[in-house]
Amino acid sequence: MAGEHNYWRNLTSKRTTRRSLLGGTAAAGVGLASLAAVGCSSSSNKTSTPASSQSPSGSASAAASPTQTPKAGGSYTEAFTGPFAGVDPHSSVYGGSGIVPLVYNYLIRDEMAVYPKLGVIDDLAQSHKLQSDNLTWVFNLRPSVMIAANSQGVPVRALDSSDVLASWNRIKDPNSGSNGYAFASQWIDKMDTPDANTFRMVMKSPYAWTEANVGNNLIGPIVPKEWLSNANLKKEAVGAGAFTLTELVEGDHATMVKNPAYYKSGKPYLDKLIIRSFSDQATERTAFSAGQLDAYGAINQDEAKQLKAANAQLAYYHSKSTGFDSFWMHVKTAPWTDPRVRRAVNYAINRQQYITIIGDGAGEAIGPLSYVFDGYTLSAAQLKQYQPYDPAEAKKLFSAAGVTEFTFSYPAAYNVADYVNIFVKNMEDAGVTAKAQALDAATW
Repeated sequence: MAGEHNYWRNLTSKRTTRRSLLGGTAAAGVGLASLAAVGCSSSSNKTSTPASSQSPSGSASAAASPTQTPKAGGSYTEAFTGPFAGVDPHSSVYGGSGIVPLVYNYLIRDEMAVYPKLGVIDDLAQSHKLQSDNLTWVFNLRPSVMIAANSQGVPVRALDSSDVLASWNRIKDPNSGSNGYAFASQWIDKMDTPDANTFRMVMKSPYAWTEANVGNNLIGPIVPKEWLSNANLKKEAVGAGAFTLTELVEGDHATMVKNPAYYKSGKPYLDKLIIRSFSDQATERTAFSAGQLDAYGAINQDEAKQLKAANAQLAYYHSKSTGFDSFWMHVKTAPWTDPRVRRAVNYAINRQQYITIIGDGAGEAIGPLSYVFDGYTLSAAQLKQYQPYDPAEAKKLFSAAGVTEFTFSYPAAYNVADYVNIFVKNMEDAGVTAKAQALDAATW
């Protein structure tokens, strides 16, 4: 899930030194139009072993203080439930989307989800600026971001503006199936490369979310132009990022090793990062309990405390999350074209049930922004005003729109089914039959 992938991205700048138990779920939401629901405990929470322990890979797991100087080396094994579904840099949305940001560069990185106080930072671009016309963005590239050595025949050279243009042309291509197509086609007017180290993006009209899209880890990877047309683009990865992908076994694991040519000297601290794929949460938990994983995202605080009680060597961390599950509605397809139906779903969702049943009481209702972003989120009073639980009003709206049932699909991975069960019951209480179709995550 989103919280897990953001945690993996943390590894490019921090050295994880302890075996960790991540307390609680990623924030839950039921909201494309989407409805945000509740924020539970986060997968950024962890538990650790003492300094004398050994990680499953045999490297020392010293429990260093956050104020100590990081030490390079070691390996880390993370996990998730579901498939990788390949590593296409521009269309990956499941497990592969946790790999792409580690092996490729972006012009800029939107780090709000990981480091809220940093916001947007430069990556392949060493600087960027919106011009006085409020339409033209100029990105000045770093001159020596080298493509990693590889066995795919891609030359080891510095990335330049031609690679940026090729990547963004693919993102804007309706035949590519890219995650960023909606943004690129709707907002980008034209792009050009005045020289090898300069890339310009001109918008159709002023757009405040340009940086957020260009730096989004699902949208903007910059790929060597020679690699974009390679038949192995979805199976392998060739980039200039912090890690290089050495092995991807669908349904089992992905292995990445430190890129010795990474432009940030001394980074990443880890020598190796392994991401394991499990079919269900129970199997992942068993692997963690057996010492095969360095971290585990518990369903809720009770599960985390049970694991901690069974193994005193674990360290448990708990904090707010930026992630959420959502209910998405295609507003150009019936019945979601009718705003009464969309409002009815919002009224019908009992957010407190998700908190009580799934989070065991740990969580808060959230709005368009997660409660992590203090100072920007809606207050509790505002949330009650804009997303009240009112099944009677929902029933009236569904009836007025002539809707008695609808069908939706969801990925059969992690604990998504728990959210689905509550959602279906919420809709039933509002007089509507919501028919859920479980799909394997790759198909979904």
